[in-house]
Amino acid sequence: MAIDYKLIGNRIKEKRKECGKRQIDVAADIYVSSGYISQIERGLTKTNLETLSDIADILNCDVADFITGSNSPGRDKYKEDILNLYHKLSIEERLMLYSLLKVYIASKKTQ
Repeated sequence: MAIDYKLIGNRIKEKRKECGKRQIDVAADIYVSSGYISQIERGLTKTNLETLSDIADILNCDVADFITGSNSPGRDKYKEDILNLYHKLSIEERLMLYSLLKVYIASKKTQ
């Protein structure tokens, strides 16, 4: 099974922001470059468990928070991205999206 490093990176980024830390802060704490942290968060580089553990320690969480479910073959790869985008919408925009989605699904059933 392939590991979804983008998912892991997104989880790290969300937790880092939740903790009010910048990439440069995390990088300095584990003695790596902020560019390396950026690459991890974007899923561009594969990191080892030791580095993930160091990041988890800095962000006061468990490394399992980052990796649980990251290798599930049936996982919907777009669900998290869609939810993140959804949360950026206003109430009116959410209602519009909901209406569009209902129309789209209804049209698929008639085909």
